[in-house]
Amino acid sequence: MSGPVRKMDRRSAVSGRAERVFVRSLVVVALGVMGAGFLGWRAGLLVAALTALTYGLAGLLGGPGRGRALRGLGRAGYQVLPDGTGRHMVVGPGGIYLIDGRSWRHAVARAGGTWRLGEAPAARVVGRAAAAGRRLTGRLAAELAPGFPHPVDVVSILAVSGRLPEPAMRAGDVVLARPGAVADYLAERPEVLDTDAIDTILAAARRAGSTPA
Repeated sequence: MSGPVRKMDRRSAVSGRAERVFVRSLVVVALGVMGAGFLGWRAGLLVAALTALTYGLAGLLGGPGRGRALRGLGRAGYQVLPDGTGRHMVVGPGGIYLIDGRSWRHAVARAGGTWRLGEAPAARVVGRAAAAGRRLTGRLAAELAPGFPHPVDVVSILAVSGRLPEPAMRAGDVVLARPGAVADYLAERPEVLDTDAIDTILAAARRAGSTPA
């Protein structure tokens, strides 16, 4: 990884996940007990089951980190399209970006002298994100008319949990950012695309298989 990242022991990330599971379990039990007290034991079991299911679906869909990563992009002049891979493509004045907002998968940690994002070496995760950006660049370029007068270079952004020295930082060709800092980071990018170019790229993205969010 390029740029400094403060150490965060992997045990801290595991401890954080265990704490979230513990708190959510308490919420499930508490709501089940309340439901049983007011409506009967069957209703209590149903309330507990539905609450647990909600937590499970939130994890499968990316958790709250994804919402924080995408929040505010409209105000920054960006339009959001799902890429169909659990990521979101955003296009705006500052260019084209591919955001993976699943910060729960990208906990920054230092283990055995190697930086890790989640359970994998950071270099591997960053490499996969960069490759995804290059693939999307190729898909868009294939749909745009030859001689398109604006840069078509997709930059991947990984929303991460854990400690970073800055709200957003570079790791090779990929940007690592706290979920809540993604919109601010994009709003600060210099303008490289005008409105007509943004509309043209969005149309090319739809032809390439993306649909509006």
